[in-house]
Amino acid sequence: MMSDKYFTIKELSKISGLSVVTLRRYLKNGKINAQMIDGAYHISEQEAEKVINLAKGKITDQISEQNIDQNRPEIELLQRRILELEQDKIFLQKEIEVKNNQIDHLLNEVKRLNDQIRLMITPQITGKIEPVTIFTIAGKVKGFFTRSTGTKQEQ
Repeated sequence: MMSDKYFTIKELSKISGLSVVTLRRYLKNGKINAQMIDGAYHISEQEAEKVINLAKGKITDQISEQNIDQNRPEIELLQRRILELEQDKIFLQKEIEVKNNQIDHLLNEVKRLNDQIRLMITPQITGKIEPVTIFTIAGKVKGFFTRSTGTKQEQ
């Protein structure tokens, strides 16, 4: 329900917190409508509500900008920290790749050594294959060293 209440630019300026110049600019740009009564602009209550809502938006924008300005040092610090963390992430990804390559190399080396051990303990004689136990391996190693030390003593 609309009322017949009207405000002058000066009255609306006091209510809304906007300057008279701003209100005149709104009138000129068509953001608000007014009626000319006795040589002065009069703004309806409905239009005044539009002005107040515009003013609230402007004030909110100003408050947001003030908050950003007040928190600028913290924002810049956080932005620098984000960059540092991104660089750390890249470094760690490269390190993980290097370690994965080292693991692959070591696994291949273990496989190669297992194959060599298997060849050493498996008899090369065709036919009968002896069961291999730790004692058999220990005996072969002991025999190897005994023969090599025995040869040295004989010379």
